[in-house]
Order: sequence, then C-alpha cells, then structure tokens
Amino acid sequence: MMFFELRSADRSDIEALNLLRSIELGRAFYGAVILRGEGRHPDDSAVVRRCRSDGPITEIKTESGLLHEFITTGSTVSNGLYISAMLMWADVKFSEFAFDLLALLNGTYRQGFVSSFHGLEIRGGSGEPW
Repeated sequence: MMFFELRSADRSDIEALNLLRSIELGRAFYGAVILRGEGRHPDDSAVVRRCRSDGPITEIKTESGLLHEFITTGSTVSNGLYISAMLMWADVKFSEFAFDLLALLNGTYRQGFVSSFHGLEIRGGSGEPW
C-alpha cells in the first residue's frame, strides 16, 4: 500500500492505523508507506507495519498524531497474539520499504533483518562513520 501525502488536517485520523492493524487480506500484509507528511522534512517518509506480541501493546500517540516520529495503536487479539500497527517517520524509510519489497518479490526477505544497507549511514560506537 502506498499513500502519497498525509496532510496536517488528517493527522488525528488514527482510525486509518486501526484499519491497517485489523485488516485481513488472505495474503501476508507487508505494510504501507507514506511518501510525504505535511510539515515534515521533505526527505521524510513513513512506514506502517503490523506488530505481534505475546502481551498487550500500549497505544502511543501525541497531539501531532500520525505526523509524529513514532506512533502505535492499541492491540487487538487474533489467534492468541496481540496485534498492533506502528507508524515510523525517517529519511530512510522509503528506501527501507523499497528494498524490503524487492526482497519479498525475490523470495529473500527475512523478517527482522535489514534487506539492504544501501543509502544508510552506518556509524560506529563513537558516532563516526565506519
């Protein structure tokens, strides 16, 4: 799923995240990407992912709503697991989404592993690039 822009007027529409949390498509749902957020840096994109947990997931939201750096919905129970939706903004989120999607199409995607470090600035413990 791809959304082209999130306008400030829609930042409080958390129901959109609740829908993505609860949707059942009959296929694996990888997530969604938002290409631009009104008032955010022009390079920022957001990814929306579903999260699963053995315990309840707490809702995290602020007044900036869907335009905040990080937000989660409260969880619902499905097949004995707690399911939530998480939205994260950063300048690398579009490339992360794109490379993960390519890995999915190629059959090489591994959940919890980075599909590509291309375009990511890797820093050592001192904060200096390696």
